[in-house]
Amino acid sequence: MLDIPEIFNQPHNGFAVENLPVVQEKPRWTEFVSHLSQFGELDVPSTREQLESLLAYEGDPSHRAALITGIARCTIGEGQLLEGAGLLGYAYSLLPEHDRDTRAFVLLELVAFLAIIGSYDNALMILKTVKNLTNSEYLLRIAQYYSLVNVGRKGDPSIIEALKASAEYFDHIGQKSTLAYHYKNIGNFYGKLGEYHQTDVYYQKALALVGDPRFQHIRAAIFHDMGMMEFRQGNFETSEENLSNCVSIADSYYTQSYALGNLGFIHYTRSGFTRSLAYFEQSLNIAVDHGVFHLVPGACYYLGCCAEHLHQLTLAEDYFAQGSRVALELAQQKFPLTGERLNVVNRYIAFLQDHASDSMTGSGKLDFSFAIEKTLKEIRAAFQETLLDVMIHKSGSVKNAIALLDIAERTYSKARERNRKFTPEKSHECLLVFIRQNQNLNWKDINRKFDDQILTFLYHKYHMSKKEMSQQLGVNYSRLVMRFNQIKPTEPDGIPANLKINKIEGRY
Repeated sequence: MLDIPEIFNQPHNGFAVENLPVVQEKPRWTEFVSHLSQFGELDVPSTREQLESLLAYEGDPSHRAALITGIARCTIGEGQLLEGAGLLGYAYSLLPEHDRDTRAFVLLELVAFLAIIGSYDNALMILKTVKNLTNSEYLLRIAQYYSLVNVGRKGDPSIIEALKASAEYFDHIGQKSTLAYHYKNIGNFYGKLGEYHQTDVYYQKALALVGDPRFQHIRAAIFHDMGMMEFRQGNFETSEENLSNCVSIADSYYTQSYALGNLGFIHYTRSGFTRSLAYFEQSLNIAVDHGVFHLVPGACYYLGCCAEHLHQLTLAEDYFAQGSRVALELAQQKFPLTGERLNVVNRYIAFLQDHASDSMTGSGKLDFSFAIEKTLKEIRAAFQETLLDVMIHKSGSVKNAIALLDIAERTYSKARERNRKFTPEKSHECLLVFIRQNQNLNWKDINRKFDDQILTFLYHKYHMSKKEMSQQLGVNYSRLVMRFNQIKPTEPDGIPANLKINKIEGRY
């Protein structure tokens, strides 16, 4: 089977199987899978309830995989992306090799998820696989639709005519929900061309299909896109009205948080920083309270910027720190570190550098408290993984990063493999600041300087006891003493000048 992206290897709340019956009714099941893939005809809570009821009495692995995929889609629709990704990965693991139709159906939902998080290349790669798996016209049409939308989102509006042809099929089979999404996307792509009259025509066609309360979640999504299109045309009042309509009717925490954030963004672009901050605070509260974590970095980025403009530097630092931490945690979960997630990391590092006197501890040194009660190998793993990630994002590729650090590709691979054993936490602000301050050093020198500072810091935290320090760090006592005997006297570390550091055992 296809190796799916690592983001789908998430913890999930599995569904136990307790001697459930396996019902072999293939024709009926094929029809059911087709119906399930159209479940946008129901609202999300009703759909989840029906799917979970069916799952409780279903023992066939393929049937369970399809049902869990439907539940995952509901979960993602509510904004619980990590949980939804885990369920999709679990559903895919249940599939027998021979069931190509259901595998195609599950993979299509993986594609939809990847599009949400902006991983378009991975989405298109999986779509190529789907087309070779199934002969189902419905599933192939869905695959074609997803492919067209992903290509369009990457900046190619030439797919509009193909989307119109795709819409005719879904109109013919009477699937209003997917047809409405077709019209919404066609409107968006016309907007990219600046053909706003056509944009409005297709938005109105979409709205005409979703007046029924069952389609309220789709109606909210259309109002959101209408609001942003009005903003791009400079119609700020109409834009705010449409986004407010979206917030008022949305039953998804993701949609609510996202639309509130865009209301904040509109005011931010017009220097209305107080109102912008208020909207982004609402957006952030919803995202945090309901687990819509991928929206947290963007909200924190603009909250920090608003606070800076309002000269509230302590508040700005708090928001940048929170956003940077969550962005790096999401990167560890294989979310792309791009857009606002990358912006908040970079802005936090720059902020700490610009306001160094306010962001350091009282002694003038970085606060490496994360290292307390960790071994030296764990501390180094956290630092090296952060360093490599930062340099890759700074330079644009692994090849460029290892050139900047002056290391061999083999050294890079060995470091990654060695550090992976410790599952290091990489989101510590002190590491980001240290790297920013020393980013011109090569791999060997920046690692040595980091060791100097971390050992200096921990020497005081462990009551200036090398014995206690060696035990906590998991380092041979005699080697630790030898290293302290070589510490550089010019370092502003507060340690007696006869204590000097070079290198403890182990490889960089």
